[in-house]
Amino acid sequence: QTCALPISRRIAGSYGLVHLPGVQNARVYVDNQFSTRTDSDGYALLPRLRPYVLNHVSLEQSDLPIDMRIDQLIAKPAPGWRSGVVINFAVKKVRAATLHVVDSKGTDIPAGASVRLRGVETSFAVGRDGIAYVEGLSADNVLEIIWADRRCEVSIPYLPSDEIIPYLGEFACQDQSK
Repeated sequence: QTCALPISRRIAGSYGLVHLPGVQNARVYVDNQFSTRTDSDGYALLPRLRPYVLNHVSLEQSDLPIDMRIDQLIAKPAPGWRSGVVINFAVKKVRAATLHVVDSKGTDIPAGASVRLRGVETSFAVGRDGIAYVEGLSADNVLEIIWADRRCEVSIPYLPSDEIIPYLGEFACQDQSK
């Protein structure tokens, strides 16, 4: 007579598996209570989720790298009884940089001016002392800068760097105002 032993423990409750690609050691919360951290591959196991109801699963934003963009920090999975659910948080690395922009006379572009990549709708604001942050960069870029009744353009090259968000230097914006 053979005795069939279970290969693993019996699953008595619901659980979740968080996947945060490329992000290790990020804190994961269930119902605003710390539960665990992601491992070196970006996975975290969440035991004891409530079945058939929405569980509030969230991430600690300050644990995410500054050069990554995440669409959501909160998920609300509802696993079945004695089953699991995979909770994917989509992250992507942004190609971003900071730069100093001046007008054709060498004067800093004023704070609050709008900066955007040509052909892209997302805009960024120029900060103090003409410093601008821009993301979504490619090898060759044209920035359009608009403030008050003025408009200018500047071409900037971008080479990926080991720095998280590299500083590209100072660029003179060519006046395009009419």
